[in-house]
This record gives sequence, C-alpha cells and structure tokens, in this order.
Amino acid sequence: MDDAMRAQLRVELKARGLTQVQLARELGISRVHLTRLLTGARGETPNEVKRLIEHLGFKMVLER
Repeated sequence: MDDAMRAQLRVELKARGLTQVQLARELGISRVHLTRLLTGARGETPNEVKRLIEHLGFKMVLER
C-alpha cells in the first residue's frame, strides 16, 4: 500500500468519526497492528489491504 492510499484511508476514518480502536475491533485486529498498517511501519499482505479497504466500502482495482 502506498503513502497516498494510507493517507486516504486515514482521511476516511476521520470523515466517518471512526477511531482506529473502533476499526481495529471491527476488523478483529489490534489497534497497534492497524496503526502500523496505516503508517507503513509494517509491511502488509494483499489480503490485509483488501479486507481493510472493503470494510470501509471501497473496491480494490489492480491496473497495469
């Protein structure tokens, strides 16, 4: 996940009034894990990215 996508996801959380704690609970992961995903401090798997963006109502499209 690139920095632009991470920034957009953080904006979306704020717009929805959703905290990282709440989102982490909904996803069944720790807040620390979610924070690392959203800051790029930890490499993420494609499944983690897909699950996160789909949970927020976005679609993941791969382009060449």
